[in-house]
Amino acid sequence: MSKTYQKYRAAGLCGSCGGSVVNGRANCSDCRGTRNNQVQEFRNKRIAAGLCNRCGNAAQLGRTMCQDCLDKKKDKHQQTRLAVLEYYGSLCRCCGEARPAFLAIDHVNGGGNKHRKQFGRGVAFYRWVLATKPEDIQILCHNCNQAKGFYGECPHVSEARV
Repeated sequence: MSKTYQKYRAAGLCGSCGGSVVNGRANCSDCRGTRNNQVQEFRNKRIAAGLCNRCGNAAQLGRTMCQDCLDKKKDKHQQTRLAVLEYYGSLCRCCGEARPAFLAIDHVNGGGNKHRKQFGRGVAFYRWVLATKPEDIQILCHNCNQAKGFYGECPHVSEARV
């Protein structure tokens, strides 16, 4: 890292141009946009050549990544998902299901669609949850989560009241 970059960052400024940044990011939105465009162009050239857009090795047929990079991406996604599940208790709040493959993140008061539009799906959403740790999130198994969505509450809750 250059001394200029380090000086700017120490002052809480964009490491590239010295402009103002938002939320403690390393670069301002203009520099991030320029960098993102450069990276995308580079990746597109690799894809056009039949290479993995991440490492430059031969990509799998019909894919933009090699098997190694696909595996690493999948592992990273699973680690992030498991970290979210662990933070919120790793159990369905309704029925006690503990197998990670059956667990889902639920918005206690609804609003999941709004969050998906705002933060994206999958790992982008998981990263946001880990960064902000909202209190209106809970873990439900897929069955309880679907029942809550369709019927307003899970049958386990209705049966418990009877």
